Amino acid sequence: MGTIPLHVREFTNSLENGESAADYIEEVLCAAKRDLSAFTHEPILEALKLSPDGVRIKVFRGIESKGVNLAEPKQVALAMKERNAIIYHHPSGEYRMASRAHRTALIERWSPLRKSP
Repeated sequence: MGTIPLHVREFTNSLENGESAADYIEEVLCAAKRDLSAFTHEPILEALKLSPDGVRIKVFRGIESKGVNLAEPKQVALAMKERNAIIYHHPSGEYRMASRAHRTALIERWSPLRKSP
C-alpha cells in the first residue's frame, strides 16, 4: 500500500464497501504480479529483484532482450508503457519499480518462468 492519494482513496473506498484490508491488498499485489509476469524484458526484472530500489541503466550495457538494447530507456519505453510495472527515473539514470505494490510483488512473489532445457 503506497501513499499516493488515489491509492489511499481507492483503499478507503474498498473498506467502506465492506472489503477487508487483507483482500484489497491481495488484489493489488496480484495485479502487480500480473504486470511483472507480462513485462517483456525479464533481465530488467531479474536485476531489480536483486536491487529493488533501482538499477542503473549502465548495468545493461551490451545486453539485448528481444532486439532491444536494455541500456537505452527509449528502446525499453514501449514495454514500460504496455505494462506499468517499471519506470525510468531520469535524474538517477535508473530503472525502478512503478509502485510500492510492484516492488512488494517483485520481492515476495514474482519468479520468472523457467524454460525447459
